[in-house]
Amino acid sequence: MSEKEKYDFAGAGDERAGPDRPGAEFYKLKNYCLLWIPDDKFVTGPHLVERLADVYKTAKPFLDYTNRAITFSREEQKEYFSSLDV
Repeated sequence: MSEKEKYDFAGAGDERAGPDRPGAEFYKLKNYCLLWIPDDKFVTGPHLVERLADVYKTAKPFLDYTNRAITFSREEQKEYFSSLDV
């Protein structure tokens, strides 16, 4: 596979697609992880539940984005396989 083909999905046919496109390296990433390690003061301090809720609210936009991508991918696969004459 050529370098252009590796990055082609990043630009969806855009002539700027390729390894020189800003942020193109990020399109190749396939594993994502949100990590946060609370310190002892956070865990043992007052109002833990409320503070944890604030942490989860911070991650929510990322989780929504990831879930939209997964849903879209599943819908595309379903559509593709249902169109095959098998």
